[in-house]
Amino acid sequence: MNPHRMQFDKRDSGISLIGELEWGSHFCQFYQTRNDILDILLPFFRTGIEKNELCMWVIQDSIDTADILAELTGADSFFAKAAKEGKLRIIPIAGWLAGRHGMDSAVVPWLDDAIMNGFDGLRLACEPAAEGDDDCLDSADELQVISRLNVLANFLYPHDSYDAPGLMEIVRNHAFALVRNAGAWEIVESSEAKVIRHALKRSEEKLQSLFSNMSEGFSYNRIVVDKAGEPRDYIMLDVNYAFEHLTGLRREDIIGRRVTEVLPGIESDPADFIGRFGRVAVTGKPDRFESYSVQLDRWYSCSAFCPHKGFFAVTFSEITERKLAEEELRKALARLEQSNSDLQQFAYVASHDLQEPLRMVSSYVQLLERRYGDKLDADAVDFINFAADGAERMRGMIQDLLAYSRVGTQGDRLTRVDFEQVLSDALANLQVTISECGAEVTHTSLPEVSGDPSQLTQLMQNLIGNAIKFRGDDPPRVTVQAEAKNGEWFFSVKDNGIGIEPEYAERIFDIFQRLHNRLEYPGTGIGLAICKKIVDRHGGRIWAEARAGGGSIFRFTIPGGDT
Repeated sequence: MNPHRMQFDKRDSGISLIGELEWGSHFCQFYQTRNDILDILLPFFRTGIEKNELCMWVIQDSIDTADILAELTGADSFFAKAAKEGKLRIIPIAGWLAGRHGMDSAVVPWLDDAIMNGFDGLRLACEPAAEGDDDCLDSADELQVISRLNVLANFLYPHDSYDAPGLMEIVRNHAFALVRNAGAWEIVESSEAKVIRHALKRSEEKLQSLFSNMSEGFSYNRIVVDKAGEPRDYIMLDVNYAFEHLTGLRREDIIGRRVTEVLPGIESDPADFIGRFGRVAVTGKPDRFESYSVQLDRWYSCSAFCPHKGFFAVTFSEITERKLAEEELRKALARLEQSNSDLQQFAYVASHDLQEPLRMVSSYVQLLERRYGDKLDADAVDFINFAADGAERMRGMIQDLLAYSRVGTQGDRLTRVDFEQVLSDALANLQVTISECGAEVTHTSLPEVSGDPSQLTQLMQNLIGNAIKFRGDDPPRVTVQAEAKNGEWFFSVKDNGIGIEPEYAERIFDIFQRLHNRLEYPGTGIGLAICKKIVDRHGGRIWAEARAGGGSIFRFTIPGGDT
C-alpha cells in the first residue's frame, strides 16, 4: 500500500508465469508474431471473462476489428460466444478515445460503463498508438490512472520496432515485461522497477501497520458515474480492520465490489451516501457529516476527502449510542417543555377562573359585615373577619400565581442590561419598606448582562425584599456583589437576617413553600419560586447558603462573564 494506491483485490491473470495480479496492474508484452500475442491474450482474456470482467482489445485504427475477432474465435470458439454476449469487445483507438470526458482519462468512462452493466472491472489489451499520435494509451498520466482502478492491462509492443534503449524505456514504464526467449516466456524487470518495488514494499509495511491499527474505520473508494457524469455507485477498494468491526461487513466480501451490491438499497437511502461521496470525489471538496445508515441500522460520524479526482477516502466512527441518548434527551426535554407549558397554562387559566368566585365571596362577606355587623355577637364578627382575611390571602396567592406563570410566557426579549440600573429600580420600588425599617443596601461594581430588565428588577426586588422581611433585631444590612468566573457572572445577595436551616435551603425555591408562620412573616411562599424561574429563563442557576441565626447568602449566575 502506498499513498497513491491502496492494495485491493487480487485477480487471477490466467497466465501461469504471472499468477495473481492486483487490480491496477499493468504490464507489457513484446511480440514478434501474431501467435506470440495470442499465446498470452487467450488465457488472459478467457480468465477475465470467467471472472466477470469486461475484456477489451484496443487496436490501432488501421487494423480491421473483424480480423482481430476472427483471430480470437479461430483460436478458441469460446470467444465467439463471449463477443456475442458483450463480454469481449474489439475497439479501435479512435473509438476508445471517444469515451473520454473532456481531458480526463479515457479508461474511466469505459470502466464506469462496465461497472454500471454489472462487470467487476476491465481487462485490457492495448496496442501502441501510431507514431506521432499524442493520444497514447501508455502515457505516464494514463498509466497512473490505471494504477488506481479495478483494471488489468497488457500493453502490446512489436519487439522489432524498438532498439535496446527503447525496449528498456518501455519496461521502466510498467511493472514488468513478458519476453519470449528460446521458445519460452520470461519476466523482465528494469533495475529501477526493482528498486521502486522494494522501496514501496517497505513503505507499504509501515503504512499497513498504521492503516490496520486505526481505531476509526477507514475505506478507500472510487466513485462510479453514469453517462451524464452523475454519481450512481462506488467501488470499495480497501478497508481496515476497524471498518469491519464498525459495520459488521467482512473485507473479503466487499473489496472490489460495488456498494449497491454490498448494501442493496443504499442508492435510495435518505442519507444520500453515494451523492455526498460523489461530490467529494468529483469536486475535491471534503465533507464532514453525521448520518444514519438504513442498511446497517447504525449512526456514523463521517469525514470524507478526495486523494485523487474520482476517488474518495472516508474515516468514520460509530455514534449510535450517543445519538440514541440524544434522542432520549430530546424526547425528555420535549415532554418537560410540554409539561411546563401545560402547568403554566393551568396556572394562568386557573388563577383567572378563581378570581370571579373569589370576588363574589369577598363582596358578600363585606356586605354581610356592613348590614349585620352591629347585630352579630363577637364570635360571628370574628368569623366574618376570618373569612375576609382568607379571601384577601387567596387574592394575593392568585396574583402571585399569575406573576409566576407570566415569567415564562410574557417576558421581554433579552437585551444588554446595566445591572446597576436594575438594582436602582428595585431599590426605588422598595423605598418605603427600606425607610420604615432603617435598612441599608450596598453594592460593589455591577456589570452589564444579557437579560430581561423588568424580570431582573423583579428578581432583585424579591431577594432584597426577603432579606428585609426576614430580619433579626438589628436593622437589615444587605450587600450585592458580582464576580466573573468561567464564562458566567456570579451574583450574591448577602444579609444579616434570621437565616435558614441548611436542610431547607433547596425547598425554599418550591412554589408555595413557607418555613415560617404567616402571622410572623406575611407572604404567599411564591416569591423565591419566581426568582428561580427568572434565573432559569436567563440560563443560570440559583441557590442559598444559610444557617439558622447567621444570616443568608442567595447566589445566582447569569451567562456571559469573562473567561
